[in-house]
Amino acid sequence: MTRTEIASIRAVTKLTQAQFAKRFGLHLRTLQGWESGDREPDYACRNLLRAIGRNPEAAARLFAPEPIA
Repeated sequence: MTRTEIASIRAVTKLTQAQFAKRFGLHLRTLQGWESGDREPDYACRNLLRAIGRNPEAAARLFAPEPIA
């Protein structure tokens, strides 16, 4: 997965890097490294990014805090 693909996935969500990282449980510096090409996501993170790219709303629901009963 290229840095351009990662940035495109984030662009679809219309979130800043900080917002994207927080929403999906990523470290901001890690995301910045992926988008700059200094780092590459591992297998699990590539799958997470693909899921976000296919359906950002569903992926966001998976990472939403559970309601307090």
